[in-house]
Amino acid sequence: MRKRLGIALPAIIAVVVLGASFLAAWAFLGEAGRSVEPSSVRRLIGLSQANLSEPWRIAMTEEIRREAAAHSDMRVIVTDAVDSYGRQVADVEHLLAYGIDLLIISPTDSAALTPIVAQAYRSLPVIVLDRAVEGYAYTLYIGPDNRLIGRETGRYVSELLGARGGTVLEVAGREGSPPTIDRSAGLREEISKYPGIRIVDAVTADWLRDRAEDILVDKFAVSRAPDAIVAQNDAMAFGAWLAARRSGLGPIDIIGVDGLGGTNGGLDLVDKGILSATFICPTGGKEAVDYAIDILDKKDGIPKKIYLRTRKVTAGTIASATPPPDAADVTAPPDDADAPAPPDAADATAPPDDADAPAAPDAAEGRGAPARAVTRPIRLGFAQVGSESRWRIANTRSVVEAARKAGIELHFVDGKQKQENQIEAIRSFIGMGVDVIAFSPIVEKGWEGVLAEAKAAGIPVFLSDREVDLQDDSLWLTFVGSDFMEEGRRAARWLIGYMKDRKNADGQVRIVELRGTEGSAPALDRNRGFEATIAGHDGFSIVRSETANFYLDQGRDRMREILASETGRIDVLFAHNDDMALGAIEAIEDAGLVPGKDIVIVSVDAIREAFVAMIAGKLNCTVECTPLLGPQLMKVVQDYMAGKDLPTRIVTSEEVFPAEIAKKAISERKY
Repeated sequence: MRKRLGIALPAIIAVVVLGASFLAAWAFLGEAGRSVEPSSVRRLIGLSQANLSEPWRIAMTEEIRREAAAHSDMRVIVTDAVDSYGRQVADVEHLLAYGIDLLIISPTDSAALTPIVAQAYRSLPVIVLDRAVEGYAYTLYIGPDNRLIGRETGRYVSELLGARGGTVLEVAGREGSPPTIDRSAGLREEISKYPGIRIVDAVTADWLRDRAEDILVDKFAVSRAPDAIVAQNDAMAFGAWLAARRSGLGPIDIIGVDGLGGTNGGLDLVDKGILSATFICPTGGKEAVDYAIDILDKKDGIPKKIYLRTRKVTAGTIASATPPPDAADVTAPPDDADAPAPPDAADATAPPDDADAPAAPDAAEGRGAPARAVTRPIRLGFAQVGSESRWRIANTRSVVEAARKAGIELHFVDGKQKQENQIEAIRSFIGMGVDVIAFSPIVEKGWEGVLAEAKAAGIPVFLSDREVDLQDDSLWLTFVGSDFMEEGRRAARWLIGYMKDRKNADGQVRIVELRGTEGSAPALDRNRGFEATIAGHDGFSIVRSETANFYLDQGRDRMREILASETGRIDVLFAHNDDMALGAIEAIEDAGLVPGKDIVIVSVDAIREAFVAMIAGKLNCTVECTPLLGPQLMKVVQDYMAGKDLPTRIVTSEEVFPAEIAKKAISERKY
């Protein structure tokens, strides 16, 4: 417990005057006028809100307040930055000085707030909501998958316009903000699949209804009305409808995002026929409070990122879309805005004869079957990639052991590095009538057919470690694993810092890359993240990039070939996993060079053998990619069977280990 300045009412008032934005805080501390005894408060949470003017943020704040009120030992102080990053920096400083135990922050600006978030993280846990800051200097990020939201809006537009095609106008949020960028990119990614549909224009309305209305009234006066409008939140969608009405235009399909309750909230607008659809975008308030408790109680297994699930709501599904309690009026507009009405384990887990497949009516939306008393163990079918590396062996061990501890009946199949083996395994799980299917896909593409069969059978599919690239994202429920692109970025960031004073006379850093399995998610994303990061730094370039399939022996063989054929100098090796790096080290030594000195080496996984290599001076850095996914996977399976809502993605917490800390850190390695 951090020392704080006192909790009684007079002391709180004294703190409130430190900043004007604290004037909003007292209403969230408890019943007005009630003194709070210091001994009764074990969890004092500071919430730094970007603003308290957007309906969605008001709803987020109310949700946090409501969830915290259920815990008698928890208090929340709320600050309002009124969309000023300078004000928000000051708010965080005030909260830290006050002695909070945990900070929840929804940033006004991701880049500008990164330093103060990192400063706070050095002294206490930090949960970032909605907009992620740069880097990983925080405890947990909770927010929507904005790129997926964009794709889903684009997919719905394609359903509306159909084969006839048509034109689309995009109404974007604030220019340069990550949600704006990602939702727009997702929309364009999806629309590009349909030649008959075109995005003809885009306007920026800063998430505000009035601004959207005014901009579009002017636009409609000089240009033809589009067939559909995609707005990045419901407020701007409503503004688009008002503009169309003022301009005397006929019906236009309008899609929004947020799905809040209350008068003229997204659900109400769909119910009234104003919007064709809205996409519920959870605020993460409830999840933030739940995880704050787990973090302060020092529970194991806290992930690094959670991407919340979005749900489409149309007139046909509005009845099943229930707004959160007490949210009735958070979206009310001004009065003049009226709206019309192990592999061997496989044979030991044969299902009982009376095994029946579960009903999963809401699987595509991330909700399990209604919670029920199960008279037998949960049955999980798991299709593994193979045993190509030490990492994969540790991953298999984690899944098998976690299933045993959770009392889950595991049906395990080793895919032996062949997609057809995994497809056959998934079909066998469907035939068994398992409750849940999970697998780590060998490659990203080619899963539509078998996953559609699982969906038709009412069996949910979870992705572990690796992701898939599908037209229909409803064919899988939740991903549990690492952020491979961030791993590539982190390797590049370390390298850029390390080579700052080690560049050659010509200023060039020549890099060789050993990639993983072609078409696999980790190979694709680690490459993308690494390339994108070095692209902004002069002198860094990849001169050779070869595939070694995550195998040690192939890493050794490819590196031998590269050293024999590459006529230019090689300064750096970036290997997509430690096994390939360890193999390459053998080749480098065989060539008479000193690994770690003549060639700087950075790799991914952080297996124990990599730490041994770092202590020996042969490897310079490893970026963690934990294989210990079993416990989190089993929790997701149990949550599904209990009928709980599931996030879209759960990203594990991982670190970067440079060689200088290897000796200290090796004793803590579990794989």
